[in-house]
Amino acid sequence: MASSTLAGGRVIAGDRREQPAVSTCRFTGSLVRRQWARTILWTLLCCVIAATRVPAGSTDGVTFLTPQARVGRFEVWEAEIRVATPAPGNPFIAGRVTATFTHTTSGRSTDVEGFCDAQDGSSYRVRFAPRELGSYSFTLRYADGVADSRSTGGFLSTPGGNPGFLRVDAAHPRHFVREGSGRPFYLLGHTAYHLANPVVSDQNWMSYVDHVASLGFNKVRMLLSGGRNRFFWNYRLFPWTGDIDTSTFDQFDVSLWQRFDRVIRYMGDRGIIADVLFEVGTEDIAARFSSFEVPSDRERAFYRYGIDRLGAYSNVVWNLGNEVLEFHSQAWCNTMGPFIKSIDPYGHLLSVHGFSAFPFGGQTWADNIDVQAYSGGGAAHPSENWWSLWYQLSLAFRWQKPIVDDEYGYEIPYSPDQVRKSAWTIAASGAYGSYGSNDSLTVTTDEQRLWSNEVADAWVAKVKTFFEKTDWWLLQNDQGVVHAADQPAICLAERGSEYIVYLPAGGTVTLGLDEAAGLSLPIEWVDPITLETTTADPPFTMGMSSLVITAPNPGRDSILHIGKLVRDQRYFDAFALGTPANWAPIVGTWAGAAGAFRQTDAARTGSCTTLLGRTFTDFSLDIDVRIPDDPNHWAGISFRKEDPRGGYWTSGYLLLLRNNGLVDLLEATNRSYRSLSSVSTNAVIARGWNHVSIIARDGTFQVYVNRQRILASTSDSAKYRSGYLSLAGESGVVEFDNIRLRPMYFEDWDDGVSDGIRKITGTWLEQNREFVRGFGGRVAVAAVDFQPSNDFRVSVDVNLADRNSRQYAGLLLSQGAIAWPFTTTNFVIGLSNRGPGGVPALAFLRAGTGGQSHVVGWFIDTAGTHIQRGGTNNLSFAVSNGVVSIDVNGETLLRFPNQASAFNGLSIGMICGNMSARFDNLVIRDER
Repeated sequence: MASSTLAGGRVIAGDRREQPAVSTCRFTGSLVRRQWARTILWTLLCCVIAATRVPAGSTDGVTFLTPQARVGRFEVWEAEIRVATPAPGNPFIAGRVTATFTHTTSGRSTDVEGFCDAQDGSSYRVRFAPRELGSYSFTLRYADGVADSRSTGGFLSTPGGNPGFLRVDAAHPRHFVREGSGRPFYLLGHTAYHLANPVVSDQNWMSYVDHVASLGFNKVRMLLSGGRNRFFWNYRLFPWTGDIDTSTFDQFDVSLWQRFDRVIRYMGDRGIIADVLFEVGTEDIAARFSSFEVPSDRERAFYRYGIDRLGAYSNVVWNLGNEVLEFHSQAWCNTMGPFIKSIDPYGHLLSVHGFSAFPFGGQTWADNIDVQAYSGGGAAHPSENWWSLWYQLSLAFRWQKPIVDDEYGYEIPYSPDQVRKSAWTIAASGAYGSYGSNDSLTVTTDEQRLWSNEVADAWVAKVKTFFEKTDWWLLQNDQGVVHAADQPAICLAERGSEYIVYLPAGGTVTLGLDEAAGLSLPIEWVDPITLETTTADPPFTMGMSSLVITAPNPGRDSILHIGKLVRDQRYFDAFALGTPANWAPIVGTWAGAAGAFRQTDAARTGSCTTLLGRTFTDFSLDIDVRIPDDPNHWAGISFRKEDPRGGYWTSGYLLLLRNNGLVDLLEATNRSYRSLSSVSTNAVIARGWNHVSIIARDGTFQVYVNRQRILASTSDSAKYRSGYLSLAGESGVVEFDNIRLRPMYFEDWDDGVSDGIRKITGTWLEQNREFVRGFGGRVAVAAVDFQPSNDFRVSVDVNLADRNSRQYAGLLLSQGAIAWPFTTTNFVIGLSNRGPGGVPALAFLRAGTGGQSHVVGWFIDTAGTHIQRGGTNNLSFAVSNGVVSIDVNGETLLRFPNQASAFNGLSIGMICGNMSARFDNLVIRDER
């Protein structure tokens, strides 16, 4: 056992435990009913426990307050321990709170340390973030050498809107995911060292957070401590009591730490990761508090208190500090890194801000590479040597870890244009970056705002907007594609599928595209400032193995994008002309014949052809299939494949149909299969045409054959999030026709995650598997990050909680981006419990000038049979073939022509006026 050390203000023996990784499961059918039955019983039990609990071995004067009977997954459950007579001495040493939380189904336990939250030791707290859904039991203990009190109880972890802790993507280790959603996370950082500095007013730092969130940044670098250093920065951020020049560093300034809490919670509510820098290299603190080679007890106590206090926030990552190697050795870092990993019960990502030569890439405690790389001679000598920046980043390519350039030149002395170009160079190298402005370096008065005159951050934000439209996590830095260039050319590629080439100074580039020969890939130029696109000249066509191309604007930077330009594109092919040019044969002999797409080589085993240039995430697929005569053979549909050139067995999901009625849904991985579902049905027509429909939504799939639903299945794999479509067959003649692929957007909040929902105004919560607008404020608006074609249908279940309310809830449509307040581009389709005459009503409104609105159409439910008052109604809006229709509960209540194409290309959101309402089962589907 390790020797005793001062940790978090108390003496303990050794370091803390390592817990097993937590996994999650999704349940269907009767198991869901049993799970919710257990949930209800457990909730009642928790209430009884909370009402009747008597702490075991308690001492008079110690009170445990545990009011939360339920908490959202990854949210913070918190208990307070009040001590009437604190132990004498330093309360950060004298008192200790420990807790154990156990998931009652999986049996996984997590040990957590509490922390002192009052200068006089009268209050301690313990925080916990559940990583699993379901019931938890807990045991709390407070001990101070005199009192030794315990409390037990339980609570329920419920679905919520928290996307979970930031993790390294196991399948693509150079990139990130959020634990709750399992989806790729494009990291884009901003820098505000003084975010929590007491000199900064709440209005100032809140305004800053709102500003960066509105631009799309999702990480902010902030300090917990900092003093004076030899540069011009004066941090004066001191989390201990006393003065920076006289403190003994043994008691913490609770009021400042409570400010850290507020700042981090506020960022989390806006989807921003707090990159917590424990310290910055400064002479006055380093000389008295820290050590060069071996971490001191005071340092360990500081880091431990920060982890105990802030660790339950899922929007936190740790950083040993900024400029750490100026005042600590590599040995110090290699001691402190494992120490933090050993005491963090959640395994937050950890790194340290280094230089271009990051010396910790091979250390297991360093989860990502954090470098400081410039495009030239450093901040004091701005230049534009883009190859230098690329080369500095390339030093870390050998480590299969995410690379983050957290300091590549602040806006001043660098120009905004150079900062922007640096950000694009970093992104095109396969790394992530963090913007910085001199406003964040020195704050001495509140009048010096955390942001004021920046220009480049809005430009830098375009990097994330662009890459999130690509499969960036599949791309690799690949300079082998660049055969020649008269100016720097930085290349990312998934060879044969997608290529991104950034030209910081424009010019001409020659690309080797051997893997794309024979494919038909779209190609365009993208303006890095506006993201406007133009068709490239010359285009890349089938049969080409190289491309010589010149950027459109001489002397300006440009982005060349080849391949998957738009994900989730709609597709229709009836093969009436017999020329399926969009499909690339992989195995077998494929051709258009007699108005169908047919594989005719009966001797082939495992024939396959792939639709190129398009990938799909959530979609509905309709297709006609004729199955080979032999019952041992099959026709197959493969979807979400990672490799367009691979067979049906390489990746993704595979649906097999045989004419004996057997239907199988498999998950394929490198020639091995995992069965998701197998059904024998008489819905299959032997030796005839079968109409097959697949609805793919996240990891849930529904399959219909000849209009009958024959299976519904769920995969717990997060790997195949999107991908290509292939057709396949086994050793016989297979035929396909009338293929219609339509992208779809689904949201039922069953997993407590709303990756595609942006909260514009008002209070929105994801709870009880629904999207809930709480009271407060006149109007609440949320936008959907999915814009369909001109012909589409959107539907959502709306529950009007207040039966007597005259207000409304429903859909908000806009001819531009969803925003508020009401503008002339907005339409509202609202349901009300009490419309004209006090009866339920459907209203379709369009905004006019001056914030007014006029009625496009009303439906007054005088009979009270069409709209469920105070209940759940399915509201649907559709534009198809020039006709607009609005349905409630499957019945068309309003219908009219789409005059002057007023409803083409609309953005979609949800709206609730001055009332509480619940939304569920949001579906958007292209109708083309």
